[in-house]
Amino acid sequence: MNYVIVPSFLLLRAQLVPEQDALWLAALPVLSSAYGFCQRDAKTADHFFLGFPSYWNIIFFYFFMLRTPLWINAFLIIALSILVFVPLRFIYPSRAPRFRYQTNLFGALWGGMVLYLIYRLPNPPLWLLLASLIFPAYYTTLSLWLELRRMLARDISPI
Repeated sequence: MNYVIVPSFLLLRAQLVPEQDALWLAALPVLSSAYGFCQRDAKTADHFFLGFPSYWNIIFFYFFMLRTPLWINAFLIIALSILVFVPLRFIYPSRAPRFRYQTNLFGALWGGMVLYLIYRLPNPPLWLLLASLIFPAYYTTLSLWLELRRMLARDISPI
């Protein structure tokens, strides 16, 4: 509920997508995440999410806070919904095989920043809002780096 359904209602209520496309754009994360959540291999044995891990609450939080253009929001919803079906691996933060302690420390600091940003609504400090983007960028970069290393190691290793 808190990762997908509630954020999709926020998407509609806060008018974060073009009005004429609002219903299907709000349904897209719900439907793609329903597929992702029902997959037996949604979490791998070595502690990764397979496909985009349905962090819609975070995505829509930043849409709301940054007041990003509606067309960018729509594009990102479509792209991330497609990524649910793409077998890229994203780290499971609390069980990450590498950099677990750093990731959880950064995540805790990020969570504190997000809570403070919410406390400061409707006028959060822009510098803190922009600084809070460092953790999602770190998480995405680390996930893609680990996935790229895994893919390269698989190609290099003997059959």
